[in-house]
Amino acid sequence: MKFRSIFLTVLMLFSLAIGASVNAQDDMMEDIDLCFGLAEEDCAVVNDALANGLGDAESYTVDVAIDFAGSELSALFELVAGFGLDVGAIGDINAATFTVEGTFDMIEPADEMDGGQLSGSYVATWSQNDGDITEVAMDVIIIDNIMYMNQGDGWQSVDLDALEDNEALAGQLDMLGMGGDDAMDDDMADDAAGALDLGGLTGVFGLIDLPGFISLTRDGDDFTFNIDFAVLQQLLEEENEDLLNELILTASEIDPTMGFFIPLLPTLITDGQVSVVQTVDTDLNVVTAFDVDTNLVLALGMLQGSTDMTSVDLTADIAFSNFNGVGAIEAPSDAVDVTAEFAEWAAGLFPEPEPEMEETEESGE
Repeated sequence: MKFRSIFLTVLMLFSLAIGASVNAQDDMMEDIDLCFGLAEEDCAVVNDALANGLGDAESYTVDVAIDFAGSELSALFELVAGFGLDVGAIGDINAATFTVEGTFDMIEPADEMDGGQLSGSYVATWSQNDGDITEVAMDVIIIDNIMYMNQGDGWQSVDLDALEDNEALAGQLDMLGMGGDDAMDDDMADDAAGALDLGGLTGVFGLIDLPGFISLTRDGDDFTFNIDFAVLQQLLEEENEDLLNELILTASEIDPTMGFFIPLLPTLITDGQVSVVQTVDTDLNVVTAFDVDTNLVLALGMLQGSTDMTSVDLTADIAFSNFNGVGAIEAPSDAVDVTAEFAEWAAGLFPEPEPEMEETEESGE
């Protein structure tokens, strides 16, 4: 079984749930409230703002703050490894924290050949298995597809275009389905098209109708989209037996392994929610902030016969401001080119996939 097939399926299911606006032309959608309880006129406000992106802004400032904490993560990595993904050294991490705070000035690309410009700085910290906290502070500039980095000891540069021509890195990314190989891109596109076939997903839309599972509310210019995973316990109730069976059938048609996991979802995800607060500037008709709060409690230990509970807490705040107010960004003149060294380091981050066994017509193996 290919991990990317599972990934696309999960991505598709999550996208169906988190999208407050869905363009659908089939009759199967007409009975589903895509505003999730929010008044139609209020729903239109946030949907129009989302569709408008950042309006006609040619430059802006982005403030980012991310905070992650996880415990009993070994079971999560074992589950991922079971799908065929080599988790490598991270599989030894049972507890982890991660934070990042940064501010970045952005200038939109002038045309398709222009990669845009960025200038900013961030501070990141992390720890694992309750060990010491590591902190990194860095200034970053991107101009003409060249990334400049400075950790306080001088500027270094990486030619992002040249990375595509690096055989070691490009080969690893292609084999993982992350590179620019046309054949691989076509293969991934075929997988995505199959996974996103709405015609065969009528059962999935029934999940959206579980009372309290998804809601969208408005408080002033803040629109809160919430997914309450505790509601999945309703799938275990007798009155929802038909819905559960339909979900299993739908998931099995996409991937047999997904069909196996659907009945386990209410047990594996015992509690948790995902909340996204979207702040709309009604004058500009744009969303100026996204505040994401995720808390999940996963009974993944049961897959190994353990009672250990995996917890994942993640907050991510992204705010846009200073529209059309960013000044000229200049590249440092004294940067040292480290493109080759960076490519070698990046290639080492990805495990080298094992070659697939080729079947022979004679043996049928």
